[in-house]
Amino acid sequence: MNFAIITMAIGSVVLMTTAVVTWPRRNTAHWIFSFLGLAAAVSIWLLGYAVELSVDGLDRKLFWAQVEYIGITFTPVAWFLFAYHFLNQSVRNLKATFLMLSIIPLITIAIAFTNGQHHLLWTQNVLDESSGVPMLANTYGGWFWIHSAYSYLLILGGIALFLRTIKLYPDPFRWQSVVLVLAAATPLAGNALYLAGLSPIPQFDLTPFAFAVSALLITWGVARLDLFDIVPIARRMVVEHMPDGIILLDMQNRILDINQEGQSLFRGDARSLVGESIAKLEVPLAQKASTYPLGDIDDEISIDENGTVQHYSVRIRPLTISSPHPRARILILRNISRRIKAEAGVRQRNQELQQLFSDAQLAREAAEQANQAKSDLLAKVSHELRTPLGVILGHAEMLQEGVYGPVAEEHHYSLNRIIENSNYLNEQVKDLLDLSRIGAGTLQIDLFEFNVEDALEQVKDRLQPMAEEKHLAFSLALSPDVPKRLVSNSIRFQQILVNLGTNAIRFTEKGEVRVSIEMANEDFWCIKVCDTGKGIPQTELKNIFLPFHQLQKSMIKGQGGIGLGLTIVKEIVTALNGQIEVESELEKGSQFIVTLPLYPKVVTTREVPYVGDE
Repeated sequence: MNFAIITMAIGSVVLMTTAVVTWPRRNTAHWIFSFLGLAAAVSIWLLGYAVELSVDGLDRKLFWAQVEYIGITFTPVAWFLFAYHFLNQSVRNLKATFLMLSIIPLITIAIAFTNGQHHLLWTQNVLDESSGVPMLANTYGGWFWIHSAYSYLLILGGIALFLRTIKLYPDPFRWQSVVLVLAAATPLAGNALYLAGLSPIPQFDLTPFAFAVSALLITWGVARLDLFDIVPIARRMVVEHMPDGIILLDMQNRILDINQEGQSLFRGDARSLVGESIAKLEVPLAQKASTYPLGDIDDEISIDENGTVQHYSVRIRPLTISSPHPRARILILRNISRRIKAEAGVRQRNQELQQLFSDAQLAREAAEQANQAKSDLLAKVSHELRTPLGVILGHAEMLQEGVYGPVAEEHHYSLNRIIENSNYLNEQVKDLLDLSRIGAGTLQIDLFEFNVEDALEQVKDRLQPMAEEKHLAFSLALSPDVPKRLVSNSIRFQQILVNLGTNAIRFTEKGEVRVSIEMANEDFWCIKVCDTGKGIPQTELKNIFLPFHQLQKSMIKGQGGIGLGLTIVKEIVTALNGQIEVESELEKGSQFIVTLPLYPKVVTTREVPYVGDE
């Protein structure tokens, strides 16, 4: 009897120790909570029965028998929850399920501690000393059999869940389930022998003693089968449905387990593949994988399969569980043919892009050379044209002034036309020369301090006669808040005003042209040129600053020009760190606004009068 007591005490300690050892894994194995409850319930039962056997007297034995029922009633509940959560890895509704399954155990505990009032659990309790050791002999009432039937259903339900895994899972998972089924069936068999009166010791309940054996089985499962390290549901739900072929190999390259994708790659099913050496399989991929040595492997291989080259990534990792030495190897295979094909396509596309870039670079260099040649040509032509134009204009003016003698009245008209057109042609040549300098990057714009009123007076002298000739009202105003002396470039300032003012007068048939110099804010000043002319279509606003761009012929009829004035204005404004905007409405006129930075005054100044060119 002492041996039985000691065995049950040891079983209780071992079972609780196993629970404590597995507790750190609770974050990844949620069934730990149920297993802890199972270990606690069985331990209460074992310790309670050990104390019951150790004490004397009917009342004392009866009290410990009542205490045992705390463990007796909750052991089946904890077992069923453990089986369910171990196989499903879910803790959803754990509390609700536990409370629902605990209704009958709680009632049974209450009945056990109040049995003296109703005798529903035991109808009679006596001491049996026939074996030489006083043993509690009970005659059971109706509720005992209700509780027993309920407990058997829960235990059998848990066993049924684990029996399913024996059929579903190959080694080593099958032996995990076998160990757990034996651990549950052992106390079940002991209880059946006790209730049938077949116990080798009269009135000795074999059930707690059998639970001690179960504790040893579970401990052996932890130590030898890594029972709580390899979770069947993870294998079924995760490993089986992974897109990689996962093969578990022993140290002789024999297949211990293989998932569905691995079976597809090795052209077989688990029943025919498990136990076979991958070197003996008539599959090139398996034979190639068998040649890798021990250790971590990360490789990519190509296999010719029926004339088609397939590419695979190969990863091999040693598997160590309860010892520092590898016990198996995990082979992970993935078909990467699509990735390799995509990478080849990307490489080809990169080569094509590099070729396009090289072609574009050559085209850009050719365009730059052509642009330089154009600029050189424009500069040369402009210079070559200005000399004879100057001679023509000079002689025409001398003839007009009578340097060579009186000029007949009928010849004055022709001389005026020669001078007018020579001046116009001279303006176009000047614009071409500026454009060539801009294209060549040689247009120099120096900043210096100048008198704004003097510069405006010169501009007015250029624009006023043109406006009067077309009977247009012309005004040029300087806002009082604008400094009388500004830091900018007087020559380019006048060029901006003349080009914008000339365009405004040219495209205005009636009304007025207004030029004003104002402060935009404390850091910028602006030039505004407004007219009441034909206006510019909205679709043309983004193009008017392009070189040689002209409006529709119907809008510029009789106005001439080659479309460089606004281009040059924009380039000058940009070089002065400013910006130009245009607002226009058909038949109502246009407004050009040039905004320039207000630079601080300088001590030394120089002024250069506007003469049409530098």
